[in-house]
Amino acid sequence: MSRRVGSLLPLLRPAAATCLLAAACARVLRTWHARRAGREAAWTALTVLVTAGLCALWFRPDFIGQWGDDALYLSAAESFADRGELLCTALPFTPMLAKYPPGYPLALGMTFRVAGSAARTGMLAGVHAALLVSTMLILIVGFGRRLALRTHERLALLGLAGTNTSLLAVCLAPMSEALYLPLLLLCALGAGESVTWERRRRPGGIGLRAVSSRACRGILLGLGAGALVLVRSIGVVMAPALVPAVLARGRRWQAVAILAGVGAGMVATGVFRGEAGKANRALPAPAAQALRYYLDYRYHADYYRAIGSAAGPSAVVRGAIGLAIANARLGALAVTEVLLPVRKAEAGLSAGAGAPSGVLAAGGLALLALAGSGLAHRRLRWLLGLPAASCLCLLLFWPWPPGPRFWVPLLPALILGAIFGCRRLGRPGTLGLWALVAASCATHGAIIVERHGVGDVRAAIAAAATALSDPVAGAAAGSGDAALFLQTAWLQRAGDAARGDVLAGGFAAPWVGRLAGLQSLWLDSILRPEVLVPELVHGAGGLDRPPGAAGDPVARLAGLARELPREARLFVLDDGTLVAPMQAALSEIAHAGRLRRVGVRGVAHPTLYELLR
Repeated sequence: MSRRVGSLLPLLRPAAATCLLAAACARVLRTWHARRAGREAAWTALTVLVTAGLCALWFRPDFIGQWGDDALYLSAAESFADRGELLCTALPFTPMLAKYPPGYPLALGMTFRVAGSAARTGMLAGVHAALLVSTMLILIVGFGRRLALRTHERLALLGLAGTNTSLLAVCLAPMSEALYLPLLLLCALGAGESVTWERRRRPGGIGLRAVSSRACRGILLGLGAGALVLVRSIGVVMAPALVPAVLARGRRWQAVAILAGVGAGMVATGVFRGEAGKANRALPAPAAQALRYYLDYRYHADYYRAIGSAAGPSAVVRGAIGLAIANARLGALAVTEVLLPVRKAEAGLSAGAGAPSGVLAAGGLALLALAGSGLAHRRLRWLLGLPAASCLCLLLFWPWPPGPRFWVPLLPALILGAIFGCRRLGRPGTLGLWALVAASCATHGAIIVERHGVGDVRAAIAAAATALSDPVAGAAAGSGDAALFLQTAWLQRAGDAARGDVLAGGFAAPWVGRLAGLQSLWLDSILRPEVLVPELVHGAGGLDRPPGAAGDPVARLAGLARELPREARLFVLDDGTLVAPMQAALSEIAHAGRLRRVGVRGVAHPTLYELLR
């Protein structure tokens, strides 16, 4: 009997913890109707409890580098903490951070200086968890009070935003959205706040009322708007959208402060990029060509320039229209993937065609229409509607497929818009809102459970380390991630001989490179933008493919290899995520006899090569 009870303990413990947590929440929720302060304190406690618990379930420091950009942010932050310079140590030749604004890595580097080198991983987890909790508190408590959300609407907001795995994945990784999102929400809340700050009168003292409070709020809004530009480039579009919100309330000085903050942020970012560009001019020409994607935004602008030089200005207009149509379709799919991450949505995003894609696009458009109707509400129009609309306009014409990550900064606006849109529909809208919450929590919850219960990273690393004695059996018993760990373990085992080497590959390259202690870059980044950006754009706008670069990626990769130190090697990792033009370039290199297969014996995929000079 005792054995049976002991076997049930792993199931009884989480059940008992869940019951105790539910009882505690019920006890706290009973105080809501007692007083207003009690209601807000209850919402604060519930939000912190749910968000902190999900952060603990989701965060995995072993996966730093899986976004690509996070490897650059983190390497620049560590460089600032150690050397006082924002250098991209994750890239070959360690160029200065020039493409991305300096605000986020600078803030992260200053926290690293405080934490010290030994506690950086823990500091990274704590800072990003605190930023995500702050974001949720601003949403649930700040916007809930400002917009007079009902109890079921606040619970729906907590369910839709708090359990969203896209929000968890982006904001718990070293990505700038983690800092940009709470800053944006604070600015939006401050621009629409009508409650005046007042210091209580003391006996015989002077109370500070409207004049000083408006001046302080204007200064804070200006600083926040400037910080938005310093953290993300898209802040140039989002921050000025806050100006009509304050002008609608007759606060001209606050509008001036916001515009001044945006201008100061643009000037500071421009000066920083100019200085970084001067430093990066010392890079060898082949290395600069291979790293051009990471050095400035002109790489993306080259898409329009290539079309214009090939077919004239009219082709640029047709290309922009085709790009907007393609981005709208992909954006609808991405919205569905962010709110309801069904497995079919992933297939639709990669395939971009077929019946499932059409169904998912229709669902995404319906969600956008529902959110748009809510954002047109008078309470949301100035707070989040105009910033969301300005950001959407940029995403439509940006020459890059708007994947789920692009929608994370817009997620609070979309969710609040959907809630207000359902409120306009009355009782059917309430039922639809609960159905949306149930579907969202079910799909996101399944991903959280799968991530937490199935793929234990430490166990995978331990299995990969023990399988080094028999790599064939270890890879055969493992998954694709286990094979990646085996490749990483092989690179790590090279020891001092691997230092200074470069790893070029697909989306896994920054992750594997960071684990192995190598510099890395995406192979796709050496393609020209008109080839990398999608075939789906060509045809949507009636354009022929511009003259491509057959052999150009090969020349860039070979040039980069020639500029490396004599003892350094350049590895190529084919992990199955390379785009078709890059696969063709690799085949061309292989046929020319320039690739030598290395790595773990018997592992067919992913494949690791060394580029022969």
